[in-house]
Parts: sequence; structure tokens; C-alpha cells
Amino acid sequence: MGVACPRSNWLNEMIPAAEHKAIRDKIAASLSSDPSMELDHPFIAADKSIGWVRTRAVPIKAADNRIIEWFGTMTDITELKEEDERQRFLLAWSDRINPLATPQCVMQASAETLGQFLNAGRVRYIEMDDDTMVYARSAEWVNRDLEVEPIELRFTLAQFNPTMVAKVKSGRALVTSDVREDPDLRPQAELFEANKVRAGILVPLVKDGRLSGALSVHMPHPRHWRAIEVRLVEEVAERTWSAVQRAKAEAKLMEATASMKLAFDVVNMVPWQLLLPERMVVQPRSLKGNAAFSGSDPVPLAQLVTSLHPMDRDAFLGTVDSCIETRGAFDMEYRLLAGDGVSWIRTTGRFEDADGRHYLVGVSQNITERKLAEEQRRLDAERLKLIFDAAHDYAVIAMDHDGRITSWNSGAERILGYSEEEALGSPDEMLFTPEDISLGLPSMEKALALDAGRAENERWHLRKDGTRFWASGQMVTLQNGSNDGYLKIFRDLTEKKQAEERLALLVDELNHRVKNTLSTVQSICRQTLRMGGVPDDVQRRIVDRIQALSSSHDLLTREHWAGAPLVELVEKVLAPFRGGVAPERIDISGPPLLLTPKAALALTIALHELGSNALRYGSLGPAAGSLTLEWRVLDDSFELEWREVGTGTITRERRGFGSRILEDALAHELDAEVTLNFGRGGLHCKLKIPLEGNVR
Repeated sequence: MGVACPRSNWLNEMIPAAEHKAIRDKIAASLSSDPSMELDHPFIAADKSIGWVRTRAVPIKAADNRIIEWFGTMTDITELKEEDERQRFLLAWSDRINPLATPQCVMQASAETLGQFLNAGRVRYIEMDDDTMVYARSAEWVNRDLEVEPIELRFTLAQFNPTMVAKVKSGRALVTSDVREDPDLRPQAELFEANKVRAGILVPLVKDGRLSGALSVHMPHPRHWRAIEVRLVEEVAERTWSAVQRAKAEAKLMEATASMKLAFDVVNMVPWQLLLPERMVVQPRSLKGNAAFSGSDPVPLAQLVTSLHPMDRDAFLGTVDSCIETRGAFDMEYRLLAGDGVSWIRTTGRFEDADGRHYLVGVSQNITERKLAEEQRRLDAERLKLIFDAAHDYAVIAMDHDGRITSWNSGAERILGYSEEEALGSPDEMLFTPEDISLGLPSMEKALALDAGRAENERWHLRKDGTRFWASGQMVTLQNGSNDGYLKIFRDLTEKKQAEERLALLVDELNHRVKNTLSTVQSICRQTLRMGGVPDDVQRRIVDRIQALSSSHDLLTREHWAGAPLVELVEKVLAPFRGGVAPERIDISGPPLLLTPKAALALTIALHELGSNALRYGSLGPAAGSLTLEWRVLDDSFELEWREVGTGTITRERRGFGSRILEDALAHELDAEVTLNFGRGGLHCKLKIPLEGNVR
């Protein structure tokens, strides 16, 4: 909002006392040397809450250098400040948590980081047994500067009234500014205050319908909690829970991996004969590490059996005897003792009757590596399942090449509502809306993933209960020489989608209202000035300036306020001045540039003033001169040059509104260097504007 004449007591009423000196210093600097004032500072809102504003102002001075008014803006940046604080905190939180390996370290670091950021008295992360309602393992940080001590007492929810317990188990955050004033906590106020708890936030962690834990923030004195502080505690609670689950899963995987043997003796394939009826085994060479064989000498079958794992001996002899009895073949796997370990052996054979002799012939092959690989694949599958299940915010779904579901993580169960048992074997159409199925999108998505390796998408999906949610994710192929299936990963972004739609609606409404407001302002100015006897020329100039802003606003609205192309902006602003001017008298050129909304609006006013001046006194008027407007990109800025030729000598008799806009307001708003030359041949204006903050 513009500020022309603030009340004498505005500083005390609107600005916290701690900021008074900074405000006064800025004003003093503006009055003495600096032609402008810009400051981000807290302010006191009407409801006495503290917010943040960005104040920008320039003094408008008379010819005698006396300040006749201030021209400025005050922009509410509270949300920007709070979001910046939140992002910086979450980044610092992640940097501290990510390297930690144990659940306890994660819990403790998270409590300490959050407590220091909020300047709280105490922060506790608690793991809870839902059945007994007892606070089990926990981590605690206390602020010694506030004389807060750790809580020795092991709380249980049973200590609180049923209403309080029900609220905790609902999973909603409980926020209190003063336990003495909270009807649910007042009965236990004495217990709380004995532990230096006067105000607090409690975020229960309800997972799969069970109360798994909580994150609590305590203060030893009453405190009003801002909404962003409550949201931050909720977000840290969820992130801490996920990080703790990840640490637990990784610890289990490391324990399982360490317990496995990673090296076994490797033996070659060995041919053999079992002579009958002697039951003697003949091998050209021995199995490595098997003391039962010394080489090619025959060895009794009973001696060979002693080298097998005790649990495999009976099955081995039973298979051999069955083959002899049926005169058939066999294929078996068993464990062979080899030093302190075991090797897996696969033995295949058949009954032979030749030259009046009976025997079994076959081959033994070491398959230890294959067995280890199978075990590793099993462990990898379990590890992936643990990881996928820990990714609670993401649905991770594996499908075969026909699109039937083969794997379903806990995130998919949480987002879509189907249990793993319900989902396995179902077609992937169950994830899509009826209209997407009718369009063939499930098949198209798989075809794109197969062709390009991945298929990214954002669309509405369907839950078990029939509700829809907006998901963003991708599908990739699982290939091993051929199409082995697909992996689909997505995240529920319904709230973000709805927020974007609400924002788009609000922006459209705002654009419409601003457009109407500008039209209303034009009408008001026209009527007011006419009734006040203001000369027509002055009326026209004021209305034309508002119209220039309106045309710039139209251009920004078309681009959804992402920016405005400079060449289109120039054409729109100069269009009203082209009437009756031969096209060859105006030359416009320059590379494509997309201006920020701030730069577009500021340049609109500047170019309008230059065009108006050219029409009245310069190259676009009766003098019939020519105008060249060109811009070029330099290293860190762009230069816009307005050059009039053939208009005769132009002098500046006084410093008018246009000059002040160019030399004061434009220089301040865009940090531009402005050069104005009045003389023989016409006006020459050069603007050097930084790229940063002004060009996208």
C-alpha cells in the first residue's frame, strides 16, 4: 500500500520497540543522502500478533529540496519469512539426521535440533506401547537456560482422563498455551508444572491404527504457538518416525548380512561310479576339502556318507537305494562337510547294466555359489521389502508383464486402502479411474515404459473406498533380457494439487478484480478531474498512465504472472502513440527477454512517460523525427536505449513527473542506472538494468 502521511504515533503502534532504531536510521539515511528506503522488519498486526513486512519508500521533494510527500509500499512477507525459516530448519535437520545409523541417535538429534530452533524448554521423542499405553524408549533434550530438567518419571496415558486419551489416539496434534486454562489438562496441571510444563505441543504418531509414539514440545511458561510452529512439529514428528524406522531396518539388515558366510570352498564337477553290489565309489579325483576321498582309489559308500551333513545322510542313502531298486535315475542336492564349513553339492546319476556288471554312474557338481546367490536374492528381496515398507509416503508396486500385481508395500496399503493380500494378483486397472481405463491409459503407460524405459505421470487414481487422489510418480520396466514386469512408484499429492487449484482460482479472481479496479480508478479519476475543472490535457495524461498499467497487467495475466516478454511490452506501451506516425519513423529491436512482473510494471510506467514526452515535444510529435528503441544483453545486465533524432533542440525547463519516475523510482525499484540527455537532435535516454531479479 502507498504511504503518504503516516500518523505521528505510527512507529509505536505498528512497530515492535526493538525495531524502532533501525526504522529511524533508515528514515534519517533517506533524508540525508540515500534517495530511497527499503527495510524488512516486524510489525504489530491489528490482533496484536507479530508479522513481517517489506517497506519501500522514496521521498518526493519540491524544487527547494523540501520533502512534500513520501511514495512507498508496504508488503506483507510474513508467510515468506516463516517458509524460509521452515526450509532452512528442515535442511539443517536433514543434514544432521541423515548420517546417523542408530534409532536412538536419530531420536536424540531430532529432539535437540527442534528444541534449539524453537527455543523450547524440553523436547521428547517417545516410542509407545499402544496396548499398555506406557511411554517406552525415548529421547529427551532440555533447555538448561530455562532451568528445565529431564523428566525421570515414566509417564503412562492411563494417568490422564479418557477424553485426553481419546484425543491422543486420534492422531491429531494437541496444542495448549497454558495447562491451567486447558479443560483437558487442568486436572493434571500440578503434575505438569512440577515437571516445568506450562505450555506444549503433542503430536501422536498413529501407525496402522496403533499409537506407536509421540513427539512433545514443552515450555515452562505460557506460550502462544504459531500455526507454522505446530505444522513444523508435526512434520518433524513424521520425518523422525520415518528416519527411526529406516535406522531400525538398516540395523537388522546389517546384522543379517554379518551373520552369513560369504566364502565357501569351490569344487569342480566330478564324475563318479558306484560299483554294485560292493557299494564302492570310484572317483578320478576328490572333492576339495573332503577327507573321505584320497583320489581315484575306491571308497566305501558308507565312508562317503560320513562326509555329508548329518541331516542329509538318510535322504542321500534313501535316494541311492531307490535308484538301485527301480533301476532308474536320480537328482539330489545335499551338504558336504568341508573343513569348518559346508559346500552344497548337486549329484545326478542313473542305473547302468553293462557286461554283466551293475553300477550307478553320475556326476557331482559344486553348486555353493548358486545356493549363495539364491540366498542373497532372498535376502535382497527381504531388504527391498523392508526399504519399500519403510517408504511409508510412497506406494511401491511391482507387476508382471501382464500388469498383475506381484508386490505391494505398506505405503501402497496406506495410500490406496487395499491390504497386500487383497492386492496381490489383481490387475493394475484397480489403480485407475473408470474414465482412464476407458481411454486405455493402463496399457498405454506400460507400453511407454517398455519403449522408453520409464513412464512419468501425474493423474487422478482410485482408492479402495472409491475416493480419488492425485498422484505423481513413474513406472519403470524390470528387465533381464526380456520384459520381466514393471515397477510403479507414486506419491499422494492430493493436498498439493488442491492447493494449486485453489491458488489458480484465487489468482484468476485477483486478476479479474484488479482489472475491474483499474477500470474503476480510470472512471473515478476522469469524473473527479473533470468536475474539479482540471485541464483536459492533465486529465488525459493521468488516465493514459492508468491505461498503460492496465495493458501491462493484461500481458502479465495472460502469462499467469510468470513474466512478460519485453518486445510485447514495448509494443503495447507504444501502441497509443503510433497514431498518425509512419511505421518507418519507429525502429524497435532487441533479443527476447522475459521480464519479472516487478520489472514489467516499472518499465511500463517509464516507457509510457518517454512515449508521452516524445508525442508532446519530441520525435512522435509535429517535429516528425524518428525514434529508435533497442536493447542488448551485457554480462550481468541488459541495456535499453531510447534515442530520438530530428526533433530539434530539447531542453529540460523543470524536473517533471516523468523525470522523477525515471531517475528516482525506476532507479530504486530495478536498481537501474539511468542517463537522460536533453540537447540538439532530441532526447537520449539509456537504462542499464541488472539481470538478477528483473529477468527470468
